[in-house]
Amino acid sequence: MEHGLILLIEAILAIDRHLQKSLRRVIPELPRLRAEPAEYLASEEVIIGPRRPYAVATVLGLILAVAVLIGFVLSALDNPANGPGAGDAVVAGIAVLVTFAATMTLLLHWLRGGSAVLRREGVALIYRGRTIFCPWTLFQTPGAPYQPDHKRVILPVNASTPVVVSDGDEAVEARPIEEIKSRQFQGSAEGQAALADLYEVKLPELGDLFLHLGRQLGTGPASSRDVGDNIEVSSAAPLATAAEKEWVRVRLTRLPFPPVCTNCGVYTRDSVRHPLAAHGVAIDVPVCQTCQDDRVRRRRRALALGLGIGALPAVVWVLATAPFLRGVDVCLGLGVLLPFGVVIGLVIALVIRERAEPVRFKDYSVAAGTVAMWLRPSAGRKAFRAALGLADSPAPVTAE
Repeated sequence: MEHGLILLIEAILAIDRHLQKSLRRVIPELPRLRAEPAEYLASEEVIIGPRRPYAVATVLGLILAVAVLIGFVLSALDNPANGPGAGDAVVAGIAVLVTFAATMTLLLHWLRGGSAVLRREGVALIYRGRTIFCPWTLFQTPGAPYQPDHKRVILPVNASTPVVVSDGDEAVEARPIEEIKSRQFQGSAEGQAALADLYEVKLPELGDLFLHLGRQLGTGPASSRDVGDNIEVSSAAPLATAAEKEWVRVRLTRLPFPPVCTNCGVYTRDSVRHPLAAHGVAIDVPVCQTCQDDRVRRRRRALALGLGIGALPAVVWVLATAPFLRGVDVCLGLGVLLPFGVVIGLVIALVIRERAEPVRFKDYSVAAGTVAMWLRPSAGRKAFRAALGLADSPAPVTAE
């Protein structure tokens, strides 16, 4: 019952997401905006309106309207002597319609999203009286949008650029991005910020537009330049930084990883998808084809070893009791020990398999768009860490 209710709610929310428009529908001259942003925004602002939850408002309005109708029916059944007349039916119908219309109107107002106003200098994100103005230089940085779920998209940002916060009472304040914790925009100390799904357009398209305009209109120093087929980053936040012990903190907006096998260290374009959390969140980790074949063999050996360990108690039971007990008793013990051992064996196999993986992940943060990564000691760890710009064995941080 509870699972079905959750699925129903997700389906209603999915309908609202499906009703969001594409950027081209909201901005008919989108190609010109992307090609000539300075000239376009100098002549006019672009206003992207709030998201409105039509499906949620309709469903809740219908529920309340049906509740009012049931109330009228029960009231009529309590007085069978005075049967409902035409006037009562008209009153009930009007009450149901008014309830439905009023509920929808109020919910569309209370649950509406925010607006984004694109100007020549930057974008103003407005939500319930609070305005966060982001100069285009904030988005003048390498990287790509990362969407962990339907609620937000994580954008790479230039952490050295402050944003302006206004609460509608003429109090205007400039703050660093990591201090911004508003509903529409949340920054972190990782050189990234989360843009909430509050607008009438599809969120990934909006995030991509912000980055495009930031690289076209930003007035800060260039954060990257092309060098052949590579990108040399000069001032942007790195893909990864050293964390505790031999873990590294990965910024998911800076992916992909450098094309270096995490197991053997050779150049490769092959990769393996590693899950980070539920709901299909995963990233591609570079692993060459040879190491992938070896990984498959290790995983099979781990499964065989785990099942063998799990079946061992049942085998010992049969060998130890067969000479002394009746066949029925031996089979009864086998029937108890074998299923239990298989379950334990599968758990052991999973543990062995995970320990044999070239990488492990933990501390996945949806809001910050980061995850901690550990590389198994191997020939490829030194080469991969070097490609990330990290030392192979980071020195521990000591307090002065």
